[in-house]
Amino acid sequence: MKRLFAILVFFAALIAPLRSQQTQAVDYVLDGDGMREIALYPAPGYRSYVEPKYVTQSLEELEQRVAQLPPGTRLHWVPYKRDPSCKPVLFSDGQYDLFAKFCRDHNVELVGFSSQGIAQDKSQEQRQTLFVVRERLHRPHFANCSGERQVVYGLSYSAISVSADGRGTKVVWYVPPCSDPRKAFEWDAPANAEMSDFVLSTDALAELRSFLDKPAVKSLRDFLNAGYGVGDYQIEIGRSSGIQRVPVFSLMPEHDELKRDPTLIQVICKAKEIASEKRPLWCRN
Repeated sequence: MKRLFAILVFFAALIAPLRSQQTQAVDYVLDGDGMREIALYPAPGYRSYVEPKYVTQSLEELEQRVAQLPPGTRLHWVPYKRDPSCKPVLFSDGQYDLFAKFCRDHNVELVGFSSQGIAQDKSQEQRQTLFVVRERLHRPHFANCSGERQVVYGLSYSAISVSADGRGTKVVWYVPPCSDPRKAFEWDAPANAEMSDFVLSTDALAELRSFLDKPAVKSLRDFLNAGYGVGDYQIEIGRSSGIQRVPVFSLMPEHDELKRDPTLIQVICKAKEIASEKRPLWCRN
């Protein structure tokens, strides 16, 4: 009997730590505009660059990820946009309520704002993305590809992003010739992309905010050029009302429209400047 009791005590000692690990609460972050996509990744803090593996593009996909989190998990979220009733916008009307109920049912806590939708964690808000400029350039290297419809030239990509607290990231990657076009033109960085971080000074961050708040920048719209250009761009600027997006296809710096109003050129060149990147000749002061 004593031997049996000793064995039971031994196994109880093994199981107890496992149970404590399973029930230990962890922290995760929800990050994104909440309309087209939202990322779910481990805390602490918001990231200036989010790996594609963390991004979800539907409520169903987000709930599948949340369902895998341990009970007691805290989801930190400072929503980018709210509806007239101050509820966070999540994909489409009514889906935030469904998601909030799903979290309650799975013992997952949404934190970062009150029931009236007022932000409580200002430090998280300061880490939201302020400014992003992605660039895609065609490289002058052509190849004889054996497969059909393969891209015969190389593509170089870069993504410069700055958070509201002045922390920045630059990500660079290259797509070689003869790549599958379905993957070659994706804006998502691969796992082997080169990444470097930088931090803006207080004065530099204030100057960037002042620049982004100019009426000409706020009124920027897409630039879609049918002719040859220097590259393609995606611009995102964090606003209190949501994300201002400016898609640019085949940028032509000498285009008459950009000569009359060079604001778009200035925005792209501003990103290169704050990332200490060599600026092309078409960058204007």
